Amino acid sequence: MKKIFILLLSLFMTFTSCQAAVQMKVVAMEEFKTETPSETIDVRVLNPYTLGEYNIGTNAVLHCQILSITDPKRGKRNAVFFVKPLSYTSDGVITYIKDDYYGKYSKFVLSKEEIKEIPPGKVISSAAITVGNFFVKGLSTGVAFVQGFAKNEKNNRFKSGVSNAYEKSILSYISEGHQLDIKVGDDFYLVFKTKEDEEEEAVESENTEESGSNNSTEE
Repeated sequence: MKKIFILLLSLFMTFTSCQAAVQMKVVAMEEFKTETPSETIDVRVLNPYTLGEYNIGTNAVLHCQILSITDPKRGKRNAVFFVKPLSYTSDGVITYIKDDYYGKYSKFVLSKEEIKEIPPGKVISSAAITVGNFFVKGLSTGVAFVQGFAKNEKNNRFKSGVSNAYEKSILSYISEGHQLDIKVGDDFYLVFKTKEDEEEEAVESENTEESGSNNSTEE
């Protein structure tokens, strides 16, 4: 009975998942740099969106708190920042958002699989601690290692081997991403992962685990 219920719930979540995540197209009302981030960012909403019980209309100004920043990585992956909307202003009326919603910066619309990569709200919330009211994550260990490895080897006896191999490998063609330097008027998306998204992922995870368990039993 439990398996049937999980299957039906999974099918329902799959049917509604395309409408679950809120991918809000916005325009920056102020400059924002991930290297020297401010504590908040104001953006103008380009289309009407529904975020939970809140109906945010076209041209409403959304006021968001910066929660965390992930530095750029190799493979042309640019920096990313996460926000929590605090309020929005429409026709001079300010509406405060009491519920906790967490959004991720994206230059483009995200696919379903990319949305899954956004951490759960509780994880982002726990990361939003002190340090001037925002949390800045450290540089990627992988990038630091590759850069440092290639640089250091040029100064020792392995230069002709390791350094030359690195320079001729595909790694030398994989460039780093960039810090974000958002100007006034730049457009992008704030992708809000809803409870429906997280519930669907939980169901999919449970189904995967049960499937793996059944396979091992059959063997």
